[in-house]
Amino acid sequence: MKKVINTLKNLAVIASFLLVLPMQIAINLHHTWQRPIDLGEETLIWIPRGVGLNYLSQEFVRQGFLDQSWQLTVGAKLFKNSPTVKFGEFALSGTKTIPEIIEELKISRPFTRSITLTEGTSVREFLLNLQENPYFDGRIDFSPLEGHLMPDTYFYHRGDDINSFLERLINAQTAYLDELWQNRPDNFYLTSKHDVLTMASIIEKESGVTAERNIIASVFKNRLERGMRLQSDPTVIYGITEGLPLNRAISRDDLNDQNPYNTYRIDGLPPTPITNPGREAIKAVFNPANTNFLYFVADGEGGHRFAPNLREHNRNVQRWRNLQQR
Repeated sequence: MKKVINTLKNLAVIASFLLVLPMQIAINLHHTWQRPIDLGEETLIWIPRGVGLNYLSQEFVRQGFLDQSWQLTVGAKLFKNSPTVKFGEFALSGTKTIPEIIEELKISRPFTRSITLTEGTSVREFLLNLQENPYFDGRIDFSPLEGHLMPDTYFYHRGDDINSFLERLINAQTAYLDELWQNRPDNFYLTSKHDVLTMASIIEKESGVTAERNIIASVFKNRLERGMRLQSDPTVIYGITEGLPLNRAISRDDLNDQNPYNTYRIDGLPPTPITNPGREAIKAVFNPANTNFLYFVADGEGGHRFAPNLREHNRNVQRWRNLQQR
């Protein structure tokens, strides 16, 4: 009889425990859900396409919002506050509770990232950097033509298709070039849009000074019209590196090398652009300054000195060499 009484007492204790335990879990879970979480200036949450609540639960644990993943799935049912799991990357900030985080994820727009293609960057350089970017989806499956990407800052979202992104840059360059080409002057000195991009790319590599580009365009225009070779060092470098930095001084052997980009050895323009020119360089091709200049050399201050004849040019070259020796 005594054993029966003890057994009943034990069962009563167990029953009480089983009744109290869910209540205690609910109370603790409620405290967890209402605990303020410091998100700082920016906390990013990435939700890949096609995942469900289980992934979000694990993400909340990774972010330190919760101690265990079950707390989100159970809490969502217990407090009738189930998050909508939508694809994208979202930025949270400030101090928020779990319910407030859930509500913000429901209404937030995806976090916007940016990437810049700088004027004078070759396709090869840009693709090398782009393929290391972890925020695009897919692999690059084509190589854009040199000169056909518009330098600019572009905004995108994590998970965007990388090839569609490249198409945006091509379309931007095409649209800008088409607009200028349709309004080109009568008797324009170049015969195709391809030549315009090629000329603009040379101008882009020769000078980063916006105010000079129309003058440099006039130099190359004057040389073409006189049947003179362009003699542009950047074209020689492109023929050696195919768009990567040379990382050394250009040599006499480089200038004598027989390759289709060596404008010391070929007549006219090289076969393709040598970089991706920006808007100002392209515009300069259509609006060359009215000069008689045929030569230019660095002035030591970030710009160039221009000359209409070889004698004056040689003086400018000597001045430049003297500056280098100081």
